[in-house]
Amino acid sequence: MFSDGVEEVRKSVRKLIGSGVDFIKMLATAGVMGKGSEPGARNYNYEEIKTAADEAHKLGRKIATHAEGLSGTKDCIKAGVDTIEHGIELDDEAIQMMKDRGTILIPTLIAPHNINIHGVAAGIPELAVRRKSTLAEKKHINSFKKAYQACVKIAMGTDTGTPFSRHGEGAKELELMVRQGASPMDAIIFSTKGGSEAIGISDKVGTIEVGKLADILILKANPLEDIKILQNKEIIKKVIKNGIKEV
Repeated sequence: MFSDGVEEVRKSVRKLIGSGVDFIKMLATAGVMGKGSEPGARNYNYEEIKTAADEAHKLGRKIATHAEGLSGTKDCIKAGVDTIEHGIELDDEAIQMMKDRGTILIPTLIAPHNINIHGVAAGIPELAVRRKSTLAEKKHINSFKKAYQACVKIAMGTDTGTPFSRHGEGAKELELMVRQGASPMDAIIFSTKGGSEAIGISDKVGTIEVGKLADILILKANPLEDIKILQNKEIIKKVIKNGIKEV
C-alpha cells in the first residue's frame, strides 16, 4: 500500500488497523533490492512518518520502519517509531537519538549477507549484488558495531522473505552478531528479551520469571561456547511451550 501525503498516510494506518493488523510497518526508505532507486533514498518525509507513528500509537499499535539511509532513519527516530529495521547507515547522532528515545534496532545482518553469498549464482543481477548489496553490508556491519558498543536496544530479526532468508534458519543471525562483536549471551538476549520488548509482549515472554509463560529451549550443548550450535536442530533436547513439553 503506497500513500502520498499526510492525510493518505493517516487514512492508510487507520484502514490497516481497522482490518485487524497487530503492527504497522512503513518502508520509510528504499532498499537494496528495490528497482530504480538507491538504497536509503527517502520514500516518505518526516511529517508523513510522524503522522503514521502518532496514528499507530493512538490506536494502540507499534510501528516498525524499514530504514536504511541516514537521513530517513533520523526522521523515523525523531518521529517516535518503535523499531528501526536494518539501520544500515547510523552515525553517532542517530545512535544517541535512539538511546535517548529507547528506539530498538533490528539489524537483520543476515539479509545482505545471504544476498552477497548466493545472489549472483541464483540470477540476481550482478550490479545489484556487487554495487548495492556488498556496499550496504559493509555499512551495515559498521553501524551494528557502533550501536552495540553504545548499548542501543537491539532485537534479533532476520528479514525472512528477502532472497535466501528462510523460515527456520534465523539462528544464523546470532552467529553474525557474534562475528561482529556481540557476546553470545547478548545475542541470545537480543533474540528473547529484546524480541519480546520489540513487539510489546515482554510482560508475558522473553525472560524466565515467575508469572510469565514458560517458553524454554533445553539443549544438549552450550551455545555460549559456540553460538553456531543453535543452527543444529539435533542438539535440541526439549521444547517447553507455555509450560507444556513438546516433542
